[in-house]
Amino acid sequence: MPETTCTLCGRPYWSGPSHWCGNCLSSPPPYQSARAAVVYGGEAAHSILKLKYHGGLNQAAALAALFCERDVIKTETLADIVIPMPLTAERLARRGFNQAAELAAEVFGEKSVPVSERILERTHDGHRRLAALSAKERRQAVKGCFRVAAPQEVRGAAIMLFDDILTTGSTAGEAARTLMEGGATRVDIRTIARTVPAQWR
Repeated sequence: MPETTCTLCGRPYWSGPSHWCGNCLSSPPPYQSARAAVVYGGEAAHSILKLKYHGGLNQAAALAALFCERDVIKTETLADIVIPMPLTAERLARRGFNQAAELAAEVFGEKSVPVSERILERTHDGHRRLAALSAKERRQAVKGCFRVAAPQEVRGAAIMLFDDILTTGSTAGEAARTLMEGGATRVDIRTIARTVPAQWR
């Protein structure tokens, strides 16, 4: 991942200083920061796909090590609670595990910050191909797809929302909005990888 990024959403820049990108200037997301360890591709992509779709739970440790090696968690964004991005009950039953939870357990297992899967619930998946929609359509597609199941644990808390990949950011944004409306003081997004459109390169 390039060292210079949008200081809000983490969009990478391949030259120039870090600054807010045009998207964040025109429509700031509901979270306070988003960062990823690597740009999605290569061996990292292979490991993530093997973990998610082929039951490769042995990939979680290597991906967690990559995340920790890149020092994506900075002191100023250490959270009170880490919440793995939830799956719907149907998808969880089908897959048998939540890859975000598996990764979070590897990354934060020996740290003092607790990881909780019961605070945020996912009620539906929204559109299956969010990237094909406009920004407005994406926001509408994921609207209301999360609910806070433990509001007493969200109120007044700084939360880190953890996932394997950040793609369009719409789903993460809706999860962050739900948590902020539930009383969180801040929400920071951290992922192993993020996709990068060709025009950003």
